[in-house]
Amino acid sequence: MKTVLKNDKTTLFVPRILFENLKATDLHALFNDEEEIESLAKMLVSKANEYKFGGYVLEIYSQLGGHGKTQINHLVNDLAVQLHKDKKILILVIPPAIKTMEDQHNFDDSGVVFSKQDFYK
Repeated sequence: MKTVLKNDKTTLFVPRILFENLKATDLHALFNDEEEIESLAKMLVSKANEYKFGGYVLEIYSQLGGHGKTQINHLVNDLAVQLHKDKKILILVIPPAIKTMEDQHNFDDSGVVFSKQDFYK
């Protein structure tokens, strides 16, 4: 990284963040506690500055299969705001328009893991 950054000032390193191997209680605490969300955002900004990252790639929607979309949208928004304050970027991985297991038989746009409405939230 040092060599690349030394020779090319326009390159951004943006590590990928996944929420894997977390217990349901941990995910619930993270997504439903404003202090936890703020703490995560501050830690990620701090690490981005420490390691000279340009931001992060966040992959979360496909991992959780469309569950907790309201809470995830809140987390993504708060994280983006904190990173942008520090001139860092957040790249959000958008999964294909697949239905959640409960809604796979509906033919409308409801129940997709990430929809047009989620984009605007």
